[in-house]
Order: sequence, then C-alpha cells, then structure tokens
Amino acid sequence: MIPVPRVLTIASSDSGGGAGIQADLKAIARCGAHGTSAIVTLTAQNTCGVTGIHPVPPAFVREQIKAVLDDIGADAAKTGMLFSAPLIEAVAEELTGRGLPLVVDPVMVASSGSRLLQPDAVSALVRRLFPLATVVTPNLPEARALTGLRSCDRAVLAERLVRLGAAAALVTGGHGDEPVDHLFDGVSHLPIPVRRHRVAATHGAGCTHSAALAAGLAAGLSLADAARQAALVAGDAVEHGLVGLGGGDGPVHALHGLSMPPRPPLSARPVLPETAMSFTDELWQSISGTYREILAHPFITGLTDGTLPPESFAFYVVQDALYLRQYASALAAVASRAPRPDAAAMFARHSADAIAVERELHGSLLTELGISPEAVAAAEPAPANLAYTSYLLATIRGGTYAEGIGAVLPCYWIYAEVGTELLRRGSPDPRYQRWIETYGGEEFGAVVRDVLAETDAIGPLLSAAERALVSRHFRVTSRYEWMFWDMGYRMESWPV
Repeated sequence: MIPVPRVLTIASSDSGGGAGIQADLKAIARCGAHGTSAIVTLTAQNTCGVTGIHPVPPAFVREQIKAVLDDIGADAAKTGMLFSAPLIEAVAEELTGRGLPLVVDPVMVASSGSRLLQPDAVSALVRRLFPLATVVTPNLPEARALTGLRSCDRAVLAERLVRLGAAAALVTGGHGDEPVDHLFDGVSHLPIPVRRHRVAATHGAGCTHSAALAAGLAAGLSLADAARQAALVAGDAVEHGLVGLGGGDGPVHALHGLSMPPRPPLSARPVLPETAMSFTDELWQSISGTYREILAHPFITGLTDGTLPPESFAFYVVQDALYLRQYASALAAVASRAPRPDAAAMFARHSADAIAVERELHGSLLTELGISPEAVAAAEPAPANLAYTSYLLATIRGGTYAEGIGAVLPCYWIYAEVGTELLRRGSPDPRYQRWIETYGGEEFGAVVRDVLAETDAIGPLLSAAERALVSRHFRVTSRYEWMFWDMGYRMESWPV
C-alpha cells in the first residue's frame, strides 16, 4: 500500500522561495501529500521581479520526470512555468501515455509583471499539454490571452478553454470584479466563491492553488472537491502571507500553522513515559502546531473573554448542526468497517449521540439565539463546512477502518482538549459556558478516551505505510477543525 498520495510538480525554481517549485512543494505538503519535482528552468527571482532565467536542457527535464515516475510514481502531476516550446514538447512527450491526472497551470506572467512564457510557446502549450490535462487553471488574464477573447465572463472563457482541448477548465478568481473560481468540466459549470484578502503577499498564490488541486486529485477527491480544497488552501495561504518579506509583493504562507509546542494531556488521561510513546501520542505530536493555532483563534478566546460576537456564535451553531448530520453518517460508515462487534457498537452509538447533541444542545442554543428550526432547515453548508464533510466521507467510504478513525478522531479529540482548556477559564456568557461544559465535561472525556484506546489498540497492527496514511488523514481533518472555527468567526458565506 502506498503510504501517502504522491504529486509530481513540473515547473521552475524560484530562488526567492515564494512561487514555482518551492510554492508547489509547500502546498502539496500542506495537503498531506508527498511532493516530487522536475525543474525546467532556474530563475534568479525575488519579490520584486525575475532578473534571469536559465533553462534546463529538455533531455534532462525528461530524465528527471522518468527517474521519479519509474521509481516513486505519482498519483497526480501538475505543470507550472515551462518557459519555452522545446521544454513543453519534452514534458508532453514524457507524460504521454502515463495516464496521470494532470493539472496544467499555464503560468505566463509573474505577479511582479515578469514574462515567464515565451510568445511562441503559447501554441505549443495548448497543442501539446491541453489534450493531456485533467484541468487547466489559468487566472483571468491568462484565460483571456489563451483564448483570444476579451470577455471577463469566466464561464465563457472556461468553455472556450475546453474547446481548445482540455478536459476541464478552472478560471481562478484572484482577478476581475467577481471573487469566484469558475470550473467547467465540459458538461456542467460550478462557481466556487473565494475570499480576497487585502494583503501585499500574493506571490505564489496561483502555484499554491494548482498544487493543492493536484494534491486533492492525488488523494482521490473528485475534481469539484479538489477545486474547493484548492480554493481554501490558496485563500488561507494568502491570508497568512508574509507581508514585508522583501521589497515587493510578499510570498503566500501555506505552512503558517506548523510548529512544535508541547502537547497538553487530555483531562484524566494517563500520560505515558516519553520512552513509550503510543500511536495517539504520535498523532497528537503531528498536529501540535495546529492545536496551538486553534487555541489562539479569536473564536476560541472570545468564548471565554466574552468578545465573541453572538451572531458569529449563532452562525457557528447552525453550521455545526449541519456538520453533525454528516459526521453521524461518517461515524456510521466507520462502524460498518469495524473488525470487531464491540468497536462497531461503539461507533454506531456515537453516530446516534451526534444526532442527539444536534437536537438537544444545538436545539436549546438556537432557541436562545432566536433561530427557528425552519431557518436551520433552509441553511446551506458554508464552503469550509462542505469541504470538511466531503473530505471526511470520501476518506471513510474509500478507505480502511483505520483511515476512517484517523479522519474522524480530530473532531472528538480536539473538541475535548479545547473544552477542557476553556472549562478551566470559564465564560461570562451562559450560552458559551453551556457549550464549554458539554465538551469539557467528564462524560464527553470518557467517550474520547474510548476512541483513543481503540486507536492505540489498532496502531500496533498497522504497517508503517498504513500508520502514515492514518496520520495524514488525522492532520488534514485537524486543519479543517481550525478552518471550521475560522468559518464561524468570519460567518463565511458563498459570495454568489
């Protein structure tokens, strides 16, 4: 079994570390995949511009691709800056017949304004790579240049790109009046609303987007779900971009949440000696940075210091009610894959409990917040909510029992840890305090300890590859937990 999704990026090196291969590998890692690379040009580049481009000989580009694919393999590939027609020809020749899902990011101009694709290479890109592409991902200016159309209608541009030979086209939403990614798969249109951030740190945003899209395809997500994931990852990287790093537009920061603070123990859970680290200890260590970011989020701090706007809390409660319905389905699916009757019974019970929590805790809170059952029934999942539940269900339905546990565990464990910490602090708002007591209490702590015990029971039975796969799902859904609270705080919505 392959332990982790594999993504090959075929692009150029950015000596400033903001875009190109460097941005791709960071975004791929952010999505829990293993990134490999074939470098087509070396650039002398910083945040202010590109001062030099040194092409790699086309034969050596092919040799890099072949070396990676013939040994490590790949579950998806992406292309970025390819610079010249001979390099495009070399890439196309080596990829033809490989059958890889391929994201073609037609990089033409850097965010600094430097030209990255020679004029005579445009036709080669369309003629040789579009027919191999699962999806092409131009921004609005690139889509107009590739199609020759003056229209700013992304739907029109996407349809023309597909007619040029691509199986699907996604025109990204960073330019123009509408903040929306537009996906056309040759049959149907899917607008994906995105958030724009007024920060001077967008260098590498397009590379990050296309790399995250490729990582989603490598993980087995549908094109639509992979596109949603890419929008979230790229938007998050821009929001946390490194403003002030260099004299120009700073680089995006796809790995902003990673660090290694000490792990706080779950209340009443025995702490094992460092020499006897359990599987769950390893898992927690892998998301310690994410957990620190969660505790520092204004939604979480606002629960205890009283600064959380009630409307943000109400929005969160509605979204959590929608989430718990899908989470109950996820737990039921885990129960159906359990190898033992006791484990199956435990997850089936927890599935029913998730619905009970929605009806009891959320029902009473929604009443106090002035939200009717009809309003909840009419509500739609916010983008982060839909992305999270889609990833959960896709992972569980397409994976093993152990993978399912890895995916659902953060929702148990992080809530218990957060609840325990917030219970220690308390809240001046009785509504917030009731929420805290639900997840910080001993009853929920006992439920979580049962799931942790089951996780540690199966850990020694897994191969190193299987443990790595479980850990990847655990890290990804832990990040979604942060995104869920951030969604609630911002009252995230679909712009169109």
